[in-house]
Amino acid sequence: MLHYLEKGSVLRGNPDKNIYSSLNVKIWEALSFVDLLDEISSILRPHVDEYLKGVELDLQEPSVAEFGDLASGASFKISKHVKKSPDEISRALAAKISIPEGSLVSKVEARNGYVNFWIDTVKFSKEVIKATITKGESYGVPRVLDKRRVLIEHTNSNPNKALHIGVARNTVLGDTLCRLLKYVGNEVVSVNYIDDSGSQVADNLLAHLVLNVPEEPPMGKRFDVYAGEVYANVNKRIGSDPALEQEKRKIIKEVELGLSDTAKFAREFAERVVKEQLKTCWRLGAYFDLLNWESDILRSGMFDEVMKRLKELGRVEVAEGGKNSGCLIIKLRDVKEFENLTDPDEVLVRSDGTVTYVGKDIAYAAWKLGLVNAEFKYKPFVEQPGRDVVWTTSQDGVSRPPRKFNGVDIAITLVDKRQEHPQLVVSTALRFLSGAQDRYRPYLYELVSLSGETASELTGEPSLASKRVVHMSGRAGLVVNVDDVLDLLESKAKEESLKRNPGIGEYELEAIGKEIARAALRFSLLKTDISNMVVFSTRESLRLDGDSGPYLQYTYARASSILRKIGERCDSEYDTSLLSHETERALVKEISKFPLVVQEASSSLNPRLLATYSLKLADRFNLFYESCQVMHAASQDLKVARTYLVRAFVTIFGKALELLGITPLERM
Repeated sequence: MLHYLEKGSVLRGNPDKNIYSSLNVKIWEALSFVDLLDEISSILRPHVDEYLKGVELDLQEPSVAEFGDLASGASFKISKHVKKSPDEISRALAAKISIPEGSLVSKVEARNGYVNFWIDTVKFSKEVIKATITKGESYGVPRVLDKRRVLIEHTNSNPNKALHIGVARNTVLGDTLCRLLKYVGNEVVSVNYIDDSGSQVADNLLAHLVLNVPEEPPMGKRFDVYAGEVYANVNKRIGSDPALEQEKRKIIKEVELGLSDTAKFAREFAERVVKEQLKTCWRLGAYFDLLNWESDILRSGMFDEVMKRLKELGRVEVAEGGKNSGCLIIKLRDVKEFENLTDPDEVLVRSDGTVTYVGKDIAYAAWKLGLVNAEFKYKPFVEQPGRDVVWTTSQDGVSRPPRKFNGVDIAITLVDKRQEHPQLVVSTALRFLSGAQDRYRPYLYELVSLSGETASELTGEPSLASKRVVHMSGRAGLVVNVDDVLDLLESKAKEESLKRNPGIGEYELEAIGKEIARAALRFSLLKTDISNMVVFSTRESLRLDGDSGPYLQYTYARASSILRKIGERCDSEYDTSLLSHETERALVKEISKFPLVVQEASSSLNPRLLATYSLKLADRFNLFYESCQVMHAASQDLKVARTYLVRAFVTIFGKALELLGITPLERM
């Protein structure tokens, strides 16, 4: 059963992740399922409070239609405190309820300990369809009382390789959160953190500057793919050669200082890789406002500023003795979250003077929230197709770009589950600096693996086909790039589309193939809870008859086909009392839940809720499609009413797909 909360409450989700905990954003100007919840709550609340003030109403959607549209389980909670059975309490509550005139509720009854409510389907259908047609794509937008500035950092791949499918989950989750939070009225800053001064880039620099590996890729090979191959080869050599490891440490130090030709070459190398990575992001439908370069954190002075403040607070010191001797550490030994660790203190600066990832992340997080005076310099980086230019931090940029990027109310950082401890260190350091831990939100997700069939298909290794799950490993040389996955999906999508549309033009076929591939991959990465590993299967992701992005697109195309055949003209009057079939009523109710789902998905930072809703909405429409004729309805009035219902569905479903980053297609 689905659970909903009472009037004025923030919808369910992890309260630690709820970005609207201090705001009342539950205000809509068009009727939806939220109004029904609010009305039932206001009808029921006074009578429940007579038994036990403040008890949760526990509104649920019954799994069986004969038990109504909504049911309250408050009687079960009350019975634990009074000497009466849930059945007795529910009957008493139902008897006391008087349905007000003009209500959306038509009937109230007690059933098996629940208080059950039935919708006035004629009135509800008319108002919902009217609202969706009138408000259009803004039907799900609450009127936010206090718009917030939210920074979302995602993708964050090392700039020495092509983006692999594991990073794609980060990109797709981050981009979908950007879309959701913008839609509900927030100002969103989308950033990509470029780790150009770390160990991995140093491996590539060593390959080219010390080992004389050619800088240019072979003809026809993308630079990011070539860089990844160079890294994989040289990393093995460094691991078995202490002299090369020493050379690598020198390179890292030079890059951090930023004064040498090595540092200049490092930036040029990383920028070439990032430009290719951005093309992959664009294929996924993800775009950015700003690229933040790790090397610029050190050169801007913000790291030194943050370390000075932490030192004044008595929170950092140079370790004396032990394995961390000579290192600058942040003291965490007295912090509850770290008290059970053998070595709770964290190294921020190594004894050789190089700064750790965590050290740079603390300074960067402080910049996000506007806790430092030091600032980056900025300049335009590259034009994004159909979007604004993406800016970049740069030592030769300007101090005041046309848009302010930092000083946000909330900063969300997407990282995989393996980064949980470092992110806890960052959050704790921010608490030391300003008590701003609740404004910094690490967003943790599990990794991506492949089905054996898909791994075999993408790598050409037949032995993998029999495995249920194949885990990727860079060291083992088993890494699948996003572009390879999209290429394969596009090829399969075009093949299927050509079968269905033999006369389709090459240009349209290419466009459809790209959109289906994007939908297949994005939905596969969104539909799984972030606490669970994704096992990606190309075959499952492309299915037109089930849990997939292309299935959603196919449903939209089916609905659009109806409207295309009917034409633009539609009578202004329609009689929703004619929408009496159970699949029609179920579709109206599901459409009306869109604002509720948008609010819950955005406030709990859980785009999976929108993916699940979109799938259910598609299922509802397809049941309606199979049960109810539109073009050949029994009467003209019924045809008009059903046409308006299809229009309402197309409007809301199309917006849901756009928020998921899936392009609605009018034919496939």
